[in-house]
Amino acid sequence: MPRPRNPKNEVNRSAQERYRAKLVATGGAATDAVDAVISAAVALWWTEAVRADTKKNQDRIRGLEQMACSLLVSKGKDHERAMHAILLRTRRSDIESLQEAVKRFMPQVFVPHESSALPPLLLKTESEKNIA
Repeated sequence: MPRPRNPKNEVNRSAQERYRAKLVATGGAATDAVDAVISAAVALWWTEAVRADTKKNQDRIRGLEQMACSLLVSKGKDHERAMHAILLRTRRSDIESLQEAVKRFMPQVFVPHESSALPPLLLKTESEKNIA
């Protein structure tokens, strides 16, 4: 349910509405959408790290989750509830649909992996290889 309008915030509200309309018109992504896809990407990375049994990547992901939890706790959130919310976003049950979306728009990063019922291997793109 939307909050009632506050006349003191009318200038900011109007600017925010223009900003969101511009995002829609230009195909831009709002920050909440960006946040959601970043957690989806971490979920894909976690799935691949478990499938490939790469402890180093699993530890890296756990570290990211711990950092995120620490940031929430620093804002007054309960540690256990914060970590639960984070894990709901990074250990997702809809991983197959996420993989399909990535395959559709980034087919060059996937290589089939026949020996596993789990997802195919997510490889670095050429530009990412040059960063390392």
